[in-house]
Amino acid sequence: MEWLLAIGTVSTAVLSSSVVAAIIANKATYKSIAVEAITKERITWLDELRKIAEDFSIASGEVALAEKVEPRRTHELDRLSARLELQLNPEGAPEKAIIQAANKMVSLAKARNDGFREAEQNFMLETRKLLKTEWNKAKIEAGLGQSKQDESN
Repeated sequence: MEWLLAIGTVSTAVLSSSVVAAIIANKATYKSIAVEAITKERITWLDELRKIAEDFSIASGEVALAEKVEPRRTHELDRLSARLELQLNPEGAPEKAIIQAANKMVSLAKARNDGFREAEQNFMLETRKLLKTEWNKAKIEAGLGQSKQDESN
């Protein structure tokens, strides 16, 4: 009779450890899928932001360098400015810096002011900083980079 009790105990232990292992594997799989999805979306967002920034810079340059300001060009510049703002988080400091730089570019481009090129360089710098920061976050999420906390240890 003791052997029957021993077999029951072993069977229960095996089953319960299998259930625990399955739960852990399920959570790990879910986390992996979530991280992959978030990372893909972040990269798509970065690509879109990069494209909008490029188009915005070109459009503002066309307005700034035009002999005569054409409504079609200023309309396109305003449209791209709106797309840029909608792509960014209005609460983040880097995003605010980009929006401010973009607004300054638009004002200087429409006024065809000499300070336009400096404003454009500042816009590009702020945009590159955000892109680099977000790329590093994507690498960390994918397990390819180190967080600041890991680097300090």
